[in-house]
Amino acid sequence: MALFSSQQPAPDELLKIWALLDVRNRQLGWARFDYADLDSHPWVRATEKSAIRKLVRYALRGFDVVAPVPFHTLVRMPKQVVPTAFYHVGIAYLHRERIGDWVPTWEADQADLVCEAALERRLKAEHVCWEHPYFAHGAVWKVAGVKDAPPSCAHHVARVGTLLLEVGKAHARPDLIESGLSAARAMLTYHNWHDYEDGTCTVSYYPYTDDETINTCADVAVLFASIPSAKRPPECQSRLEAIIRMVLSEQRADGSWNYCTVRHYAKYGDGRFIDNFHSAQVIQALAKVLQRGDLPMAMVEEVRLAIEKGLDFYLNHFYRDDGSGYYFPMLKGRLSPIVGYTEGLAAIYWAIKSGALQHDNVGKRVSALVPKMTAKALEFLDPVTGDVASTRFLGRNYHLQSLRWGSGPLMEGLMYAIMLTL
Repeated sequence: MALFSSQQPAPDELLKIWALLDVRNRQLGWARFDYADLDSHPWVRATEKSAIRKLVRYALRGFDVVAPVPFHTLVRMPKQVVPTAFYHVGIAYLHRERIGDWVPTWEADQADLVCEAALERRLKAEHVCWEHPYFAHGAVWKVAGVKDAPPSCAHHVARVGTLLLEVGKAHARPDLIESGLSAARAMLTYHNWHDYEDGTCTVSYYPYTDDETINTCADVAVLFASIPSAKRPPECQSRLEAIIRMVLSEQRADGSWNYCTVRHYAKYGDGRFIDNFHSAQVIQALAKVLQRGDLPMAMVEEVRLAIEKGLDFYLNHFYRDDGSGYYFPMLKGRLSPIVGYTEGLAAIYWAIKSGALQHDNVGKRVSALVPKMTAKALEFLDPVTGDVASTRFLGRNYHLQSLRWGSGPLMEGLMYAIMLTL
């Protein structure tokens, strides 16, 4: 997989940066300010149905952009633990172990400790699950008469559950594997499933919504595929295959995916959009499932083609030749936040590892872009403090010391950049 060694910063240089991020994360801990804080602040929530809501939000964001950490402190925004931060940091540690001679002995149990920290913060429910900490998220999709269930969030459950399974398998920890299996049971039990006659299915973001969000469904498929075959319940396998069929059927002719399914938009009337990091999450999910080898043979080639076509669209419509990323396609308008680059590097790594890339044009585009994407991702880093900006406003890095949309994703992304050189 050594495609970029002559073009990209040497692995030992990237690893020094990674170590700086690691030290800073240990200093700051799990509870952080986050880019999503603002929409859940009482001042914004109080004006939710008011004509002045946008004015209030923009005014607050203006102060926030100038001095993020002091402003958050001044208006008493609480620091929170966002569960997917465990995923990014834990997966980064797990890959760190696998890259060989650079691993000191004191790193060996770090992924286990991350899993244990995640389990300490799970909801008190029969099955392992986590709550999304932001009030505003998913509010427009809430439905009446929902089942009696804990406020489980599929995005967090799928990703952190996958971490538990991967660390459990790598470190021979049956307890972590069982916790990951419990997370899969939470998805089956607490969330709303839609089964269709064409053999596809979807799962809701929350027990109290009826949405069909493609990247989240795809991550649930990865969770199910990460369960060891001997322990995987038949329902998980059938749901896994049905989700993948849905993802395949939702891929547009140009290789892209909307954020939600066609049926979702017909029901809710939401504005359709295609964006950078959610697209990358769909590609990497398909690639992870393909790489694990648990799909029926009849689906394998179709999935491979979908990955290659999806990555071709992704690289050509979200990135300029200099590696600059954009939030929306067609290379214009809003710049990508840090997670666009890091989820993009993950999508490239897993697409290559799965064996999905067989056409030279995609391979050449990948080879040309990866070192430039990595360099652009590093522009979010403050090399003195080790803090990582979440995004940019008016040409300035927005340094909020976020773990979920900052240093956690960059720790993970640098591992993919390094592994692509080995």
